[in-house]
Amino acid sequence: MTSTIYLLRVDRVVGLMIDDAWYILLAQAMATGQGYTVINSPSQGILPLYPPGFPALLSLFCRIAPQFPQNIYLLKSVSIAAMFGLGAIAYVYFKRERAMPNHIAFGIALAATLSPPLVTLATSTVMSECVFGLSFLATVLVIERSARQQKPILKLTYAVMGAALASFTFLTRSMAVGLLAAGVIYLIKKRMFVMAWIYSASVAAFSLPWMIYSSLRAPTVAQQNEQGGHIIRGYSSQFWDKIAGYPEVGEISLADLPVRVWNNILEITGLNVGAILVNPLFPGLSQASGERWGGIGTMVSTPLAAIVIIGFVTTAREKMTFSEIALPLSLLAPLSWGFAQFRYVAPYTPFVIFYLLMGAAALSRWRQQWSRAKQVTSSTRLLGATLCATILCSLYSHADYITSKFSSDAQLRPRWIRMFEENENLLKWANENLPRDGVLLTHNSPMAYLYTGRKTVNYDFPAERWDLWKQLGIRYFVRNAPWALSNRDEISQNFRTVYRTDESLGLHVVDLGEPASRRPWTRPAR
Repeated sequence: MTSTIYLLRVDRVVGLMIDDAWYILLAQAMATGQGYTVINSPSQGILPLYPPGFPALLSLFCRIAPQFPQNIYLLKSVSIAAMFGLGAIAYVYFKRERAMPNHIAFGIALAATLSPPLVTLATSTVMSECVFGLSFLATVLVIERSARQQKPILKLTYAVMGAALASFTFLTRSMAVGLLAAGVIYLIKKRMFVMAWIYSASVAAFSLPWMIYSSLRAPTVAQQNEQGGHIIRGYSSQFWDKIAGYPEVGEISLADLPVRVWNNILEITGLNVGAILVNPLFPGLSQASGERWGGIGTMVSTPLAAIVIIGFVTTAREKMTFSEIALPLSLLAPLSWGFAQFRYVAPYTPFVIFYLLMGAAALSRWRQQWSRAKQVTSSTRLLGATLCATILCSLYSHADYITSKFSSDAQLRPRWIRMFEENENLLKWANENLPRDGVLLTHNSPMAYLYTGRKTVNYDFPAERWDLWKQLGIRYFVRNAPWALSNRDEISQNFRTVYRTDESLGLHVVDLGEPASRRPWTRPAR
């Protein structure tokens, strides 16, 4: 059943998240021997912001099948395989490390594997969340194994393995920096001081080379101006953006940070937890459309989040394991980051489900104590019923999506797919009609590069970068984006549109004229 759902949901969509197009582009760079660089930029040798873990994994498959987009299903198989691995490790972890009954451990694993947000990320993007989730859970399992081993050689082996997995998780997504610290704290808590030192030394050996290299090779100001966008801006710069990666929106100050953290907490509790557990109430997130709120779903998500928090607290009070340290520390970085929290929370789905069960069991015990009930409800039955409800919600969400995907009515098909097809049509036109040696200006430079093979730079701060674009010989502005566009932007009002899609997004190509004769940038009259 699970395999059938993945098979029916997988599609050709890639690049709408922008980040997934960057992952593929960087994988191509590594597979073709060009190094870990932003190969779409006119100048070569520009180091990206992203750590290399996930692109390096994808590059292995780019070597097997180098032609894009023909290799898109092979690239998506990485995340799909990671999801099945996540389910397998979740079963082992919750059965052996958490002493859950066999059918409950299997239910948690199945519910996590069927989670619509993760399935969407695996089948409708080429994002790193699924691999990150697998690596995070594997790290938790291995560190726990190290803590309870009696033989020194096994303790050492698992400590080094845990350091390697934690480092790979960090090199997949930098937000796992809290996971690195959690390993040290937990081993010290278990009074395994030698193992804590060995773990720390191993983490340094695995992670420091990239950190030093990326610091020494950080993009220069000139390189940042050339490429634009978030791919070449450091985390320290993006941290102060109101929306990380979008400096044009504005910046925050230190005094604004508590409000940001609080809003992110509200987003997680009022949206993300519900999207994981009762996804049909959040159709926007089940289709990766970027819709943030789900109406009545928000009123459901908050109580569910409260139960998850109760489960976490009661579990930690009974026995503090590695996950009770690793999860809070791993959430510190996302909570302070100015971006939608959904992608940061989704990889922890197995733990969200587990703590929901623990919270439901705690509430049931308290209710029985307060009411002095003579008949005690079976904890196993309660956990089983909760799991069944979660799984049924996921199955309903998948059935609804698959039905719409194969609908004969084009307007009923998922909006995510329709947006991709509109972007694809625009880029096909650009590939067939624009000069092959030209540099393109675009909202989504990695996706434009993948589908046209042209060098690309990102559109931002047009007044400041106008002269640079003229120097680069840029003539065409390819306005591809996963959101609706209009003619109200300054470039579209000043220059001629040579192509426009017929669909709802209004994507188009603007001819900026010959660079040598192009007039200086002027804002349109009010």
